[in-house]
Amino acid sequence: MSFRLRRPQRHTLLALLGGLLVAASLPPWGFWPLAFVGIAVYETSAQQATTTRQRLGRGWLFGAAWLFPGMVWMWYLTAPGYIVAASMFAGFHAVAAWAAPRGSWRVIGRPAAHTLAEALRMSVPFGGVPLATLPIGQAAGPFVGVVQMGGVLLLTWFVFQVGFALAGPSPVVPALARQRG
Repeated sequence: MSFRLRRPQRHTLLALLGGLLVAASLPPWGFWPLAFVGIAVYETSAQQATTTRQRLGRGWLFGAAWLFPGMVWMWYLTAPGYIVAASMFAGFHAVAAWAAPRGSWRVIGRPAAHTLAEALRMSVPFGGVPLATLPIGQAAGPFVGVVQMGGVLLLTWFVFQVGFALAGPSPVVPALARQRG
């Protein structure tokens, strides 16, 4: 029996690249604008996912490429715990990618779903692991003031919302513009 490796699809690689760009926005690298770019790159990949398996896979790859480098410090505490935690948290983003709406509501629904995944990550298990989050990467950026208005979850949602919007507006936006003249 022989196994044949397939070349990864372009959109699969975009999901990985998006996660790596988000990871590069975190300390110690701290290039905060890359979080927006990474989420936009991921959304470009997510838009092309037509099956449940593709949505789950791309969401997990995005989360894994973000969280394995972002949480590498855990390796020194517990190598098995690091692998389990990063995989589990990437799974939260896989479920968010699966559950998020497609079509005209995606620009609102996908940021909300991934923000909920981050909220879950900040509380599960044992009080969560609030490190390697989007707000930590934005600490040196101009949007950190959003935390004062609504906490870290509002900043998380804001970064996801802007990143997803950068990938292209919802089909509803041009339709509304045409209706209103």
